[in-house]
Parts: sequence; structure tokens; C-alpha cells
Amino acid sequence: IPELSRIDEGRDIVLGIRSEAIEVGEPEHGTPATVKQVFMNGKEILYLLQVGNQEFRATLKSDTLHETGEKLWIHLKRKGVHVYDRETEEKICFTAG
Repeated sequence: IPELSRIDEGRDIVLGIRSEAIEVGEPEHGTPATVKQVFMNGKEILYLLQVGNQEFRATLKSDTLHETGEKLWIHLKRKGVHVYDRETEEKICFTAG
């Protein structure tokens, strides 16, 4: 996401990522994530994913059902990512897509 490159190196930040801002992609373009839980919610499927020690939710397309324990390759869409300064909690930037 190009907007993130404008943040000063070493700055302590917090990423706010909307669950819709995560997509499944190919291994060469993604980060490995493990499906921890699956929640069926009508047309949408909400997944609890884990990358390293971090767990987060992702709303993924319902054309493919992923199973608990499955390894996915994920990446962020441009829209739905917000960056905050950890100390001041001020929004530094967001991506509009």
C-alpha cells in the first residue's frame, strides 16, 4: 500500500484494518495466515485468522469456504486500512482505495 511508505521509519504506529480490507491471494503476493475459526453470517463469512501471535477478523468472499487450520496467503486491499500514531492516537493516514 503506497500510502504506508510515507510514514517515518521507526515511528511507533497502530494499524486499524477493517475486516473487509483483507483478501486471499497467491503465496508470492501475500502473508501466510492460519484460519482459527469460521463464522457463517448469511452471505458473508467471517474468519478469525492468525499471523504470528496476532489474531484478527477477516470478511472474505463466500465463493470459497476455508476450514479451521487451513493456511491462507493474505494481503491488504488499499481501502479500509487506517494508521494511527501510538503515542498521540492521531490518525496519520488512511487508504481510500
